[in-house]
Amino acid sequence: MLYVDDDFSFSEMISTMLERESEHLEIETASGAKAGLEIIRTEPIDCVVSDYSMPKVDGLAFLRS
Repeated sequence: MLYVDDDFSFSEMISTMLERESEHLEIETASGAKAGLEIIRTEPIDCVVSDYSMPKVDGLAFLRS
């Protein structure tokens, strides 16, 4: 799973909470749309969760790309 958010402390908190919920979840975090796209291009990702309100590229535009 890839979690994309421009707020580093929030993304760390969310990824920790999700990993505690299930031992089967492996969470990768990205600090924005550009970093998220780089990860998607280089690693197999099953699921993407993204913040909506990010600078330059919002969450919907990121998911479309």
